[in-house]
Amino acid sequence: MNPTDMNLTYTIDGDDKVVETAGDWERFARKNSGSDNLIHSVLGTSLWDHITDTTTTQIYRSLFTAIRSLNKKVSFPLRCDSPKVKRYLQLTLTPSDDGAIRINSKLVKTEPIQTSSIKGLRVEKGD
Repeated sequence: MNPTDMNLTYTIDGDDKVVETAGDWERFARKNSGSDNLIHSVLGTSLWDHITDTTTTQIYRSLFTAIRSLNKKVSFPLRCDSPKVKRYLQLTLTPSDDGAIRINSKLVKTEPIQTSSIKGLRVEKGD
């Protein structure tokens, strides 16, 4: 499978608990050493248990509040890198009347991250 064919989907309920996963969730978790994020480990858990960055949490909470109150689907580009790969995604968030939100991440393209090491310092070459 071409890496850009990867398509992850999950649904959170009105309390932000993961209630469904679909697409390439399991394959992506295994490929990225995410054994804690395999389907059986995330279903029924709070989404916030899986996001460790405070800023990201604040952005998503605000976004979810707006989407739920407006009941409008939104889609936007997003970059979500791994240590070795730049990942460009198209993120689509679709609300439902019961407060649930379906989140779809479509991988658009990837690029290797070229790094140099200077006494343990990682320096990104680049864009």
